[in-house]
Amino acid sequence: MVLIDLYREIEFFLILFLIFQTGWKLLTEPNFGNQNLAVITYISVWFTNKILYFTFDNREMLYYFFHAFAPLGLILSLWLKDKIKIVWIVLIWVLGSLLLWYLSNYFAYFIVYCIAFSVLMREAIKSAKSRSKVLQHSYLPIVIAIDLFFAFSAVVLNLKGLNWANSQFIGYLKYLIMPFSLLTLIIIYVKFRRYTAD
Repeated sequence: MVLIDLYREIEFFLILFLIFQTGWKLLTEPNFGNQNLAVITYISVWFTNKILYFTFDNREMLYYFFHAFAPLGLILSLWLKDKIKIVWIVLIWVLGSLLLWYLSNYFAYFIVYCIAFSVLMREAIKSAKSRSKVLQHSYLPIVIAIDLFFAFSAVVLNLKGLNWANSQFIGYLKYLIMPFSLLTLIIIYVKFRRYTAD
C-alpha cells in the first residue's frame, strides 16, 4: 500500500509539472499546440482523471472516464490536426467522448481502442521513415500505444461476470501498469520540448 501511495504521488506531481510546462509552452510558442496536440491531449486526460478521482467518491462512474476520453482524443488529434482548427477538434472530442462515456459500451470501447492503436502505430511508422528531426520521436507513439494497451486490458478484465475486486489478474496488471505509466510520463517529460513535427 505504501508503494502504491508513493507511486500515485510521484505520478501526480509529474503530471502537474507537465501541465505547467505545457501551459508555459502554449503561451510562449505559437505553433506548440498544433505540433504537440496528441501528447497535450493525453496529458490533459490523465490530469483531469486524477483531479476527478481526488474530488469525487463515485469510482464506478469515473472508471470509464479515461477510456472514453484518451483513445478518442488521440485519434482525433492525430487525424484532424492538419485538417481543421483545434477548437473544432476539441469540440468533437469532448462531445464524442461524453457520448462514449455515457454509453459505456464494451464493443464501442474495443473499436475506439483498436483505431487508436492503429493511428499511433501509423504515426510511429511515419516518423520512423522521416529523414528529419521527427525520426528521434518515432518511439513516443509506441510508448503511448503500449500504455493504452495496459489501460484497455483493465477494461477487458472488468467485463461482466469477472470478480473484478478479488481478481488475481488485476493485482498482476496493476504492477505492470504502474511502472510503465510512470515511464511514459518520464519519457514525455524528457522529450516534450523537442517533440515537434516538421
